[in-house]
Amino acid sequence: MVEQNRQRCLQSLSGFCFALRLGLLILTLWLGFSFTGYGKQYYYSIQVSAYQSESSASEDVQQLKNLGHKAFFRKEEDKKKTVWYRVYIEVFPSRREAEKEARSLKELGLISQFIVKPLEVEAKEQPAPKDKGDVYFLHLSSYKSKENAEADAKTLEARGYKAFVVPEEVKGEEWFRVYVGEFQNEAEARKIGNELKAKGLTVYFKPILINKKALGTEEAEPSNPVTP
Repeated sequence: MVEQNRQRCLQSLSGFCFALRLGLLILTLWLGFSFTGYGKQYYYSIQVSAYQSESSASEDVQQLKNLGHKAFFRKEEDKKKTVWYRVYIEVFPSRREAEKEARSLKELGLISQFIVKPLEVEAKEQPAPKDKGDVYFLHLSSYKSKENAEADAKTLEARGYKAFVVPEEVKGEEWFRVYVGEFQNEAEARKIGNELKAKGLTVYFKPILINKKALGTEEAEPSNPVTP
């Protein structure tokens, strides 16, 4: 009798485990289908501001683009059906990568607040083609003091890197950005960025695609906006 009961318990447990595995498999497939959607993809982005005026959002986006960010805004509604124009920067394949970048930008004083959000992007949407005047640079640091920025650039130049300072205005405040470059592609820029970190010359770097005209190094037509 005891042996029969044991066998029944084992059979019941085996059946339960099978049903649990089957349920988890179905749930995984359903979540995967729901998250990718048909002809759509989902990415994570960093929301840095929100406006009820489209023109204000557009101005904010342009300032962020001038700093080398892939910035864009979206017209969205909150739970009360209030329309907002929310400004985002960058897109990432995972929340972890987005949060890591957002924390770095906040620590450097480049953004004051942020919200990481998943965004739906049409698969057919592609970045605008690279303009002939577009090249990659490394953004390494930002200062409110011109002297500090120039001292940082001179240290980099003394170590053999082509560094320079660009004054930029952000929401009425003047900042002095230190850049290194130029580079023909992002991979080349990242290689040098990692080299600088390994040598202790920087704690942060960001490869950015900038038109030379924005830096005053070449006359060129403005590049088209890049919107994910």
